[in-house]
Amino acid sequence: MLKEMCVVSTVVLLVGCASSKGGDSAGGAIAAAYPPEGMVRYATAQEEQQIQSQIDVCNAFFGLEGEEAKKAAKQTWKWTMLGIVAGSIVAPALTTANAAANAPWISAFSGVSGASVAIVSSANELGIGGKSSLQGLIAVGDYIREPLSKALDRSLPYSERAAAAAKAQTACMNPFVVPGYLDLDAGSGG
Repeated sequence: MLKEMCVVSTVVLLVGCASSKGGDSAGGAIAAAYPPEGMVRYATAQEEQQIQSQIDVCNAFFGLEGEEAKKAAKQTWKWTMLGIVAGSIVAPALTTANAAANAPWISAFSGVSGASVAIVSSANELGIGGKSSLQGLIAVGDYIREPLSKALDRSLPYSERAAAAAKAQTACMNPFVVPGYLDLDAGSGG
């Protein structure tokens, strides 16, 4: 019996020492989560992945929103070109050819020219035009520049980086909370 108690005691001591050195026990995890006062705790590998996944939300946002802004800009360009061609090339050509005979066509192409200006202007004022889409992306980019920089800086403590990554993620997931993202006055010039 004495022999068994010695073996059990030895095993307990060895297991206890091994787990406290390895940090695999609950005590080791708690010690890693709460460093001694005055010491800075940096991110673990798992926490690095969490920060990266939060940043990836912004990468996806800018990819998707960038494509949407590109489409909106192309549509704006097409409407602008249509208005320019209709108002400054076709209508004057029809006027020069025979104004009286082409009066309905001159009116139609002049109307298309004016309508294209109104379409482009109102799309930007509503936040769906090329200019307003780009302004929204710039607003989010400006807003997350500092938090993103902090989140990626591995020399900073984990708590600071995690807070910065969360701020960037929130802005990218909900861009309407970013000042200037839905600036409806931006399209009208004021």
